[in-house]
Amino acid sequence: MADDLARAAETLSTRTELVTVGVEHHRDGVIVHVAGEVDMASAPAVSQTFDRVISADPGAVVLDLTQVDFLSSSGLQMLTDMRQDASTNHVPLWLVAQGRAVLRPMEITGILDGFSVLPSVAAALATVADIPAQVGDTWPESGDRETLSGTNPESKVRP
Repeated sequence: MADDLARAAETLSTRTELVTVGVEHHRDGVIVHVAGEVDMASAPAVSQTFDRVISADPGAVVLDLTQVDFLSSSGLQMLTDMRQDASTNHVPLWLVAQGRAVLRPMEITGILDGFSVLPSVAAALATVADIPAQVGDTWPESGDRETLSGTNPESKVRP
């Protein structure tokens, strides 16, 4: 029994390390890049980063899921919660997704239609640029980037 618990704990901590969340500030909004597996263990780290971005009044948010290779039911719930948070805070939200790992579960569960999905970050940034600028927008022109790895959103690495 103790060995089973130890193996389960080891699996959770390893799986948690399989997600990377990066935040990139642009003049017209923020891109949140997510890579790896979004599951029960890693979804909270992604959500915490998203919550920090939304609370900073970003103007618009692009959630880049092009590097996500697994999206569990916890990840689907996370996306639904993010959509609601963005709507509540009057922040436009776009998803960038191409792969079956993200789009298929969203389609099967019926949540895909509730999102604005674009095929590339460039397309999303072009769409965001078409939104009228908000008074007091303070994001830099582009490229101010931070990367958050694992489940500790406080561990920032600036490339």
